Amino acid sequence: GEIQKVLQNLLQEGVSIRNLVTILETLADHARLTRDPELLTEQVRQSLARQISSQHAMDGVIPVITLEPRLEEELLERLEAEGATHLILEPHRAQGLIEQLALLLERSAAQGVQAVCLCSGRLRLPLRKLTERVLPRLTVLAYNEIAHEFEIQSFGMVSVSHEG
Repeated sequence: GEIQKVLQNLLQEGVSIRNLVTILETLADHARLTRDPELLTEQVRQSLARQISSQHAMDGVIPVITLEPRLEEELLERLEAEGATHLILEPHRAQGLIEQLALLLERSAAQGVQAVCLCSGRLRLPLRKLTERVLPRLTVLAYNEIAHEFEIQSFGMVSVSHEG
């Protein structure tokens, strides 16, 4: 059941499951540690870094939108405080984050580029869950899903104001 759920999670985010050998080896290595399909999916995504990177690269360069370091730190603190896999933000904070991501996504698309959001591994899945309904085409990648032979090019940084 866990294998099927992991495969579904990968497909849902547009990750090819053709490399079944790597997927199954990763699951075998990590199944002793957890049976949580979401955590297992994140491990598999790391193992598929080269494949995921090449899927989003143009001539070896991946166009990215990043989060301001203070914002990313704040979001990570919220996750740890809640001990959850979902980001729990005040509605105006979530709205501001999504609006900035949408704006940067539009800007990159206007230049003929499909930028991805790049963040820490711990934040990747919760951020994806927060944005998937409103921005279904936004791909959220973790730093450890970018293979070392790929370059990243910044298309902007999300910095939601820290005021009330």
